[in-house]
Amino acid sequence: MTVPTRAFASTADLGPKTVSFDRLGEGLYAYTAEGDPNSGIIVGDDGCMVIDAQATPAMAADVIARVRAVTDKPIRYVLLSHYHAVRVLGASAYEGATIIASDATRGLIVERGEQDKASEIGRFPRLFPGAESIPPGLTWPHVTFGSEMTVWLGRREVKLMHLGRGHTAGDTVAWVPDAGVAFTGDLVEYHSACYCGDAHFKDWPKTLAAIEALAPKAVVPGRGAALTSPAMVADGIRLTRDFLDTLYGSVAESVAKGLTLKQAFDACGWRWTRNSAPSPSMSIACPSTSRAPMTRRAASTGRSSGRMSATARCGRSCRAEGKRGAHRAARSHRFFVTCTKAVERRPASFIDAAIFVIRIGSPEAMATSSMIAHSSSAGSSALVPAAMALMRVASPSTRAI
Repeated sequence: MTVPTRAFASTADLGPKTVSFDRLGEGLYAYTAEGDPNSGIIVGDDGCMVIDAQATPAMAADVIARVRAVTDKPIRYVLLSHYHAVRVLGASAYEGATIIASDATRGLIVERGEQDKASEIGRFPRLFPGAESIPPGLTWPHVTFGSEMTVWLGRREVKLMHLGRGHTAGDTVAWVPDAGVAFTGDLVEYHSACYCGDAHFKDWPKTLAAIEALAPKAVVPGRGAALTSPAMVADGIRLTRDFLDTLYGSVAESVAKGLTLKQAFDACGWRWTRNSAPSPSMSIACPSTSRAPMTRRAASTGRSSGRMSATARCGRSCRAEGKRGAHRAARSHRFFVTCTKAVERRPASFIDAAIFVIRIGSPEAMATSSMIAHSSSAGSSALVPAAMALMRVASPSTRAI
């Protein structure tokens, strides 16, 4: 079989994002960039900790400059919340800092680090400005821990906790007890579709519950704006959980029923319209609620959001591009709203995960090469790992790519 060589749409996603540097409390800051990967900063009595290094040393230099604008204390520690290249490859910019990660994260660096580095840089060049500044090889932690460790920044206690699997097998949460602030990495994302290529769908909601149990007053999520109040924290966790539950639940139900790929896809809430060009704008309305229609402009630059042509299904009578949707449970409306916002901000991972619902265990289960061919011809910005993660629905021993 010949696999098309069409490029990932995300390689054309080159638009800049505005960086915000928000104070969450005494010595606590969120470095965010409109849905691009976030970093966090904790300032103690005798030094600082940075959570997630950024993708390149050149990008990390901007984080360092913003830290220097608020304190002259040295950056003593860099915590890697998980192993993904976009989080860790800037670590060399923090000269003299001790790099910390969970044992599981180090294991993933050993197992998948080289492949993830090549994949992410190739697919998302905008996220790696100054890629030439990345040193050869991988980012390795100096110190690792099993389930929990404590770092003291003078009198300020920082608890580093591996609360469970979720976005990856090694996610770490940094918790500052004196302020009630948590830095969650990609375990929580705010109005940004969750990348699920390394996800553990059954464990992730439990890990979110463990974060909830901390009762944080503020959270720095992995992507999206800082959650600066308990109400925003609750909303961020709810949206993340609903995204996961609805996506996984729909796929699991389809697998249990032995549905075809198309039927499984339709049940997931979106219908892919192949060989039809998207309109200049997509107006998605849910008349069963008071919400106004959401409009997404189709980008003419070849970005993934401009390549999508889909029918959204939600509530009693949602419409997209003039087609009527099917009646679904109330949670579908919440999921629909979340994903509509995500389509505007970071569409690729949701679209890919939704399009390629896999019926593992059936005779017609698709091979990886077939998926790549389908994704290329369909014009989506295919993050194949996001789809392949769903293989675990019916085959727990099957590994995501």
